[in-house]
Parts: sequence; C-alpha cells; structure tokens
Amino acid sequence: MGIFNLSSRQFNKAEEDLLMKGLSFVPNTIYDGFETRVYLQRFFRSIKLKQFFHDKPSTEVTLPEGLKYRSNWMPPGLPDPLIASFEKLVLKDIQNLEEHSHETSHPNLTYEQRQILSKLKNDSTIYISRADKGGGIVIQNYTDYKKEAQRQLSDTVYYTQLQNDPTPEIKCNIDDILMTARIEQSLTPKEIKFLTSDFPRIPRIHFIPKIHKSDITPPGRPIVVGTGSVLEPVSQYLDSQLKHLVPRAESYIKDSTHFLQFIQQYAEQIDSHEVLLVTADVVALYTNVPQMEAVRLVESSVTKLNCSTSKRNLLIKFAELVIFNNYFKFENEIYLQTKGVAMGATVAPTLACLYMTQYEETNVYTSSQFHLVSCWKRFIDDIFFVWSGGEEALKIFMQELNQKDANIAFTYTYHKHQISLKMNNKSPPLSTRKNLIETHCYNIKVSIPKPSGTVSQLDSSSVFEESALMNLILTKKHMICVTNSFREGILGKSLEKRGKELKIVTAPG
Repeated sequence: MGIFNLSSRQFNKAEEDLLMKGLSFVPNTIYDGFETRVYLQRFFRSIKLKQFFHDKPSTEVTLPEGLKYRSNWMPPGLPDPLIASFEKLVLKDIQNLEEHSHETSHPNLTYEQRQILSKLKNDSTIYISRADKGGGIVIQNYTDYKKEAQRQLSDTVYYTQLQNDPTPEIKCNIDDILMTARIEQSLTPKEIKFLTSDFPRIPRIHFIPKIHKSDITPPGRPIVVGTGSVLEPVSQYLDSQLKHLVPRAESYIKDSTHFLQFIQQYAEQIDSHEVLLVTADVVALYTNVPQMEAVRLVESSVTKLNCSTSKRNLLIKFAELVIFNNYFKFENEIYLQTKGVAMGATVAPTLACLYMTQYEETNVYTSSQFHLVSCWKRFIDDIFFVWSGGEEALKIFMQELNQKDANIAFTYTYHKHQISLKMNNKSPPLSTRKNLIETHCYNIKVSIPKPSGTVSQLDSSSVFEESALMNLILTKKHMICVTNSFREGILGKSLEKRGKELKIVTAPG
C-alpha cells in the first residue's frame, strides 16, 4: 500500500506511519457494557425466535435475501428453560470479563497517534481517500478535489443542477404506487413495508481519484452513496427481481474464481495453436447507458419473469423512478444525473450487465468476424476473449464494434501466447508476478496487466469482526501453494516497504 501525497501539505514520519496502517484500520474503543448487552439481547431474541418457529411452517411469501426490515416482535410466554439458563450463564461470563477487562485491554493506537488522527480528521484543507484501484491512499488539496468534482458536475450532457430537493415529490410518487400495489395485491405487506421510507436522506456523491490514470491531476470516479435514501429500497427490490437474468448471458462470468474454472475447462476443449489473448474494457459504461434504453430493457426483461402483469407493470414504474431520478448532493448543491445509471445504486450493475448482454446479442455474436473468436467472456464491463485471426484482423474487428453503438466504446490490449493442453499438475492454480495475473491450468498461461500501483493490506492490530478474518483467509487460500516468484514479487516488496516480513506457512508432509 502506498501514500500518494498530491497536496501542498507536508507530513512527518509519525503521520505517515499512521496513514500506512490503511483506511481499513479500525481503532479499538472504550468498552461499552450497555452496547454489549444490547447486542446480546438481539442474539438471545434470535434464539427464541428459532425455538418458537422451528415446528411452525410459514405460509407467507418471504422477501428475497437482503430485503429485510427490522422487527422487534418477541415470542409470547415464558422462554424455554434451557434458553433461559444459557442466557443467564452468558451474562454471568460477560460480567466476569468486565471485572478483569482492565488487565487484558490494550489500545491499538498510542495517545500520540490518536491525537494525529483527530488532527488529520479535522484538517479541512486536505481530502484523504482510497485510490480507485489497489488500495493506496491519496491525499489531495480539498480545492483540487472540489475542482475535479465541479469539472464533472458542470458537464450538462450528464448532469443538471436542481433548485429544490426532489425527495418529497419522489416519496409521494412511491407512496401512490405502493397504495395501488396494495389494492391490486401485486406486493405482499412485508414488501410494501420494506419499500416504504419514513425519513429518507438525500444521496451524496463523492469522487475516488484514479491515481493509475494520473498521479498529478487524477480524474475522479463518481460514486453516489444512497444509503437511507428514498430510492434505496426501490433499487434493492428491483435488483432482487432482475439480477437472476444476468447469469443467462452466454458471456457471463461471476467472479475471478469462476473465470479460473472456465479457463481450466476451456483448455480441454481446444487444440493447441497460436492465438491472441485479448482484454477489453467498456469506457464509462455506467454513465453512458441511455436512460430511455435502460427503461425499455427493463420492459423486455420483466416479460421473462414468472409474475403477474400488474407485478411487471410495477417493476417498470420502479425502474423509471430509479433511472430518471438519480439525484444527489455535493456540498450544498443538488444535482440530477440526466444520462446513464448511478454508480453506487444497487441495481446499476444489473442494468449495465443486461445492456451489455443486449449489445453482445445484437452486435458481437452477429459480426461476420465472430467466427475468429473462440471464446468471449465478460464480467460487467471487463471482457476477455481469444482471437485466432491475427493482429490486423483483430484491429478491424474492434474498430467495427466501436462503430455499432454510439454509447459503447472499447479500449483493448492483446498478447501472444502459446496454449498447450499438456497436463502439468505441478503448476500452481494462480500466481502473481510483476503486476501480472498469471493463470496456470493445464499449462495455459494467461498474463493480463492489471495496473493499480498498490496492494491492499490490513494491519493485524486493527479491530475487525471474526467474519472479516475468515473472509481474508478464504480469499488468500491459494497462497498456501504460492510460487517463489510471488514471494519475491509484488507482495514481498510491498511488505518490505512497510518494514514487515512475509511469513510462509508450510503444510507438513
């Protein structure tokens, strides 16, 4: 992880050491016995609910995963004796721990570091954020950050400034739609309750510096944070209904693990030959998806869902609300996005994927040159394909694609590699070397540049939940069979810069 100081402020070593802990670092706080007991009561309640409902099958239609609202209902009557005993023992253990907490509690930041943290937090002349890629920390003069924000927001093709807060009007529209849905019974009472916002907030926009594009005046990636906004539950619900259509795309890739699995299967299906490995990226996909086209895309997509006509019409209305009302605040001004879908909206990746699926079916698979593509795979706007027609033919193919849709433009790179089907069980499934991703599957070696400049790290003294630790272990499980080139490469060098030693765990036998 690196620090990119683009501001005029100078930082001493103590400040740099604190920043090098990373923006993901969580300082520990003074123990709060009341808060602990609040969480314990929630835990005890969940046990009582499971015990109460375990033999009572529900006939209600439940909300999709993630679309839940908080309930305070408690099972009536006296609790099960075993649960009551368990609750009593846990509270007794907590009390014992509290009596001895002063003996084992150690702050993970010194007093001086906490003073520095407070000073940096209250310095209004600088803006500190993570880099767009790689996990580095970027420090800018706030005036420079604001200048970049105003540069983007002044583009009348994409944004327009509003004179008033549209939240009350949008809330009234949603309430009217939900009232109709209640009458038509196209939504369940639980769904209506989830979609109702009593005290919505105005979404806010911020810009993440793309330090990999320029380390002098980096452009910003706009991110709209809609947590607590009037349209957030609508966007979540719409996404829950449409996202199941995304994996139907022929080019669908779920994540990096899915991609590696595909590469392994792909190796067994082709003959050995010289090919070009191509990576392509759609330029600013989210902000270039036409809004009217996105609505029409939803109209055609809902016909594939197994639901009533009234439910389909409802989803189309939700899409219109979300797509045409992407408003947000920057400082004290409110803006409306007039082109594209909002980066940060829950449904945005789904809409972008559906738009790209439609583009591929209309323009890519029907191309007269597509017979030269032996595979075409995509993760949202990142594309990987294998080309067997030579460099000049590839350039013509990509030029033709860039002329098909005024809203879609590709940038691409390609590399020459020999693909062999000879089995090699000693090759590790994944290694990293010199900022390249190298995949070895049946002697296939795929090297794709992924510029980021930094590596994301989490300080071991940070406070984090057990689930976060388990996720770190799962995502790094391939490091068990890491190669020497990886140990001596980007990870080792990154740790060395921070005065850390890379320790390798060797399995017995």
